[in-house]
Amino acid sequence: MMIFPPYLKRGDVIGLVSPAGIIDEHSVVKAAELIENEGFRVKIGPNAYKAFGSLAGTDEERASDLQKMLDDKEVRAILFTRGGYGSIRILPYLLWDFFQRSPKWLCGYSDITVFHSFLKTLGFASIHSDMVKDILEVPEAKENLMDLLWLLQGERINLPGSLSMCDKDDLFAAPLLGGNLSILSSLRGTPYDLNPEGSYLFLEEVGEYRYEIDRMLINLSLSDWFQKAEGVVWGGFTDIKVNDPEFPYTLDELFNYHTHGKPVVTDFPAGHLARNYPLILGGSYKISV
Repeated sequence: MMIFPPYLKRGDVIGLVSPAGIIDEHSVVKAAELIENEGFRVKIGPNAYKAFGSLAGTDEERASDLQKMLDDKEVRAILFTRGGYGSIRILPYLLWDFFQRSPKWLCGYSDITVFHSFLKTLGFASIHSDMVKDILEVPEAKENLMDLLWLLQGERINLPGSLSMCDKDDLFAAPLLGGNLSILSSLRGTPYDLNPEGSYLFLEEVGEYRYEIDRMLINLSLSDWFQKAEGVVWGGFTDIKVNDPEFPYTLDELFNYHTHGKPVVTDFPAGHLARNYPLILGGSYKISV
């Protein structure tokens, strides 16, 4: 049974933390202002603007910020500032005792899939969503942020196409799990590995060659992921690279090969896209075929 953290109300505190790549102070401050304008309070991790090479501080500094937010009784949700790389490095440092007694929403995507996958092993829902870095870079990000804040308050948001939020007792309901394909592939065989059995599997990716995507999908396929899943939601697969000579299979051909006979949603606007709809990972959804 998936455990949902309590939903937020206006006046609650949202923590901003940098667990991976570096981010400038201006972006974080601007995001905090937007969130506060919607009636919430914000706490920013003391190391949020640090730089240690490409990382937002040392492993210890990044882990310290997240641990403080996890243990802070006031903080009701944690919005990560950006992805990139680095989340997996701090996971072994973190203690989740207080979180399991008093859970809160963790929100982000891309490299943050590390936390989403880990939380599923503990049985907690989380939110795949835009992050702070996107807010100043993408015009649609304000819309994405508003949707996230509605979702955090327990409101159902309208999703485009044939995927919709629903009640868990709906005949076609299944929990939605997943995230970034390369991160999920890298977690195979670890304690943080995802089990997609009985779920709708959501996958998105950015900046990979098609043959690399094929290799990762075959990894999942050989592990029976697509057999175990009730259906598949293909999110954004953006900035895909082309090798020379070109790999002979298109993305659509790869998707069809691995999910033949399953309910499928293609081109769903979630992932490394301008319009990045927030999704509750562990929440009940249905695919209308």
